[in-house]
Amino acid sequence: MDLRLGERDPTIPNPIEAYESAVQAILPILAGVRSDHLEHPTPYAEWTVLNLNNHNLSVHRFVDGMLSKGAPELPSESDLSAPMPRGGPEAA
Repeated sequence: MDLRLGERDPTIPNPIEAYESAVQAILPILAGVRSDHLEHPTPYAEWTVLNLNNHNLSVHRFVDGMLSKGAPELPSESDLSAPMPRGGPEAA
C-alpha cells in the first residue's frame, strides 16, 4: 500500500480511538471500587487495588498531557500509593 505524506494506514487502528475505547471500558470498573477494596491484592503480586487504580489514573494524565498540551505529566513512583482523588476516577 502506498501512502502519501499525511495519510494514515487504514489497517492500523487509530491510537486515540483505541485509547478512548480503553478509558470508556475501565471507567465503570473504577467507579465500582469502594474504599474497603483499596488494600486488596491484584493479580500483580506487588500491587494493591489502590496501586492499580493510581497506575491507570497516571496513564490517563500522561496521555491527556501528551495529546492536549504536547508535554506529558510524568508520573512518579509515589503516585502509585497516593490516596484516590476526591470525586473518584472521573474527577482525575
